Amino acid sequence: MRLYITECGAVADGITKCTDAINEAIERVASAGGGYVIVPPGEFVSGTIELKSNVYIELEPGAVILGSMEKSDFHGGSKRHKGSTLILGEDLYNCGVIGKGTLNLRRDKIGYTKEHGRPSIIVFIDCHNITVRGISLIKTGFFTIYSVNNTNVTFDSLILDTTGCENGDGIDFSGSRNVTISGCKIKAGDDAIGLKTHWPDAPCENFTITNCVLSSNWAGVRIGPETCGDMLNITISNCVFNDCSDGIKIQLCENYRMEDLTLSNLNMNNVLRAVFMTSNSCPMSSQSTGVRPDPGVFKRVLMSNIIAHMGRRPEPGWFESQIVIMGLPEAPIEDIMMSNIHVVAPGGGHADNGEGVRMPELINNGQYPDLLFEFPEFPCSAMYIKNAARIRMTNCIFEIVNADERPAVVAENVDGMRLSGSEVYNAAGLLRHYRVNDLRVTNCEGEITTLSPEFAAIWDSFRENSLKEEARVIANAKVCDEAKKGELILETLMPEKGMNSQTVDFEYNGGRIIMLTPKVSGSPKISVNGSEVYYWDREAVHEGYNFSCRMGFELTEYLISGNNEITVSLDNGKFAAKGIFLYRVK
Repeated sequence: MRLYITECGAVADGITKCTDAINEAIERVASAGGGYVIVPPGEFVSGTIELKSNVYIELEPGAVILGSMEKSDFHGGSKRHKGSTLILGEDLYNCGVIGKGTLNLRRDKIGYTKEHGRPSIIVFIDCHNITVRGISLIKTGFFTIYSVNNTNVTFDSLILDTTGCENGDGIDFSGSRNVTISGCKIKAGDDAIGLKTHWPDAPCENFTITNCVLSSNWAGVRIGPETCGDMLNITISNCVFNDCSDGIKIQLCENYRMEDLTLSNLNMNNVLRAVFMTSNSCPMSSQSTGVRPDPGVFKRVLMSNIIAHMGRRPEPGWFESQIVIMGLPEAPIEDIMMSNIHVVAPGGGHADNGEGVRMPELINNGQYPDLLFEFPEFPCSAMYIKNAARIRMTNCIFEIVNADERPAVVAENVDGMRLSGSEVYNAAGLLRHYRVNDLRVTNCEGEITTLSPEFAAIWDSFRENSLKEEARVIANAKVCDEAKKGELILETLMPEKGMNSQTVDFEYNGGRIIMLTPKVSGSPKISVNGSEVYYWDREAVHEGYNFSCRMGFELTEYLISGNNEITVSLDNGKFAAKGIFLYRVK
């Protein structure tokens, strides 16, 4: 069945709300067994449109669905993701949006804010066999297309422009399986394509991203950092990346699997970093198993036939590395094969930006390695590898534009490395290595050196201190994990802005007390009954992008017996969304 929305009363004047007419057309087509709801040329205003199984919305050339200007006209799904959207599909099969028309949420006209509401354009939740093909999607308020735990998904020949939108991702996933993204042109205000997992039962698995042109203020393709579920069998091929902070950013943060990734036939122009891969231990997801979850398993990555031009730096004096592979000491990234890779980097670094730079372990630097400025200097001009195992590099060329006193590649704490048929231009050698076991180099051009004895001793000391700090953070994180199992006896709230202290009263009746201030930016001080507490566990969780600093405090019994007054204050910084939580823990 084919039914035009105008047959149900929709008016193409760009003013009249057509939500009821469009939803009526969908209901009629679904009741007839399925088919197509046709949007003819013209501008139709709508709030949330609810798809049905076996129904496709088809936008003819010149057809435009404009988002309503009123927040109350939008709603979201009933589970997993409740954020509002223009087109919604939940628990459906055989449905989608196709054609040559445009979906325009008019973010530039309404000025969406978090308070006003920031709808997406298309959201599918727990659906099977969905297709979005041929259309243009512009001026979203949030993630443009959001696929949440769907199977058999096709996004083909789409044009997306989300520039200027905070969190304006192009196509995002929170767990989906059997996904193909092909022939899309995406210009994104945030990540162009993002793969995340928020639930253990909803992995990202069997993805193909191919023949796309991607531009982004952040990453062209981002995998993670929310990884509360597996990321398996992901292929990115035959794509062009233009003007991205990161071409491909892959971040495993929680104790799941990141396995079998293929990155091939990619051309990257004017990117700050071509590939940024990290294995970390950080609670990015609400379903995280702990304040500092156990590390996951990150293995088997194939990178081949890649040309990457680093055409700019964030600011003068910053020396980024084009390709970064960083695991944890206890959880190395394993089995990385690189072949036929040509990196063009600006260079210009000095010797003291080389051996003099020590890279911290990801756990102890206090911040999740997401923002570019967190690692402004690297000891190499093109590629940095740390805490990895079984690295294979074949036919790799490192072309450094301005003479650089650093080597092209630095490898640290690597178990098994093969380098063959590779060369460097305009840098101080091809490879400098430190704590690399079983290194074999064949048919390469460019000096191979080890870290000098002077700096090896400094790096050894730095590494030892880093590992001690990591152990301290792990131990202190258990304070917060234990508090999660305790009895919540007091909860207070703080506004997001304008507050730098809070005092709460409570009566203590025995037992151990742990206090959490879940979101704090700055350096808090704690006082109990007017006396400052100096011996609490600071920084039980590291600072990080999206969650500032979560603090955990264990308060001793003799200080808090009877009636008590606890004050949390900040000399600088601010409290964020929530305030003080007190737990009684046995």
